[in-house]
Amino acid sequence: PLSRVKMADGMYKFINNIKIGDKVISGKGNIKPVETVFEYDVDEEMIEIELEGGRIIPCTLDHEIKVFRKNKKVWIKADNIIEDDLIVEIKDI
Repeated sequence: PLSRVKMADGMYKFINNIKIGDKVISGKGNIKPVETVFEYDVDEEMIEIELEGGRIIPCTLDHEIKVFRKNKKVWIKADNIIEDDLIVEIKDI
């Protein structure tokens, strides 16, 4: 499955449809123009994080994801996410 990216207008695009000049919302909640795009094969171990609604986030072990942990928003590497962590939605960043 492909990752989805939140666009500046609040809509989502699959990452493979993002083009230079598109405006996206960054991990810090800022609107940023896309300046470059690239495609590569990942030669790393991958994991899948399954959310309550059944959505799956595929990522590398060292991919950082912002979560609520102990009432704080913190960046955690994917392989350190625990069941009690709540993934922060972009609107909450």
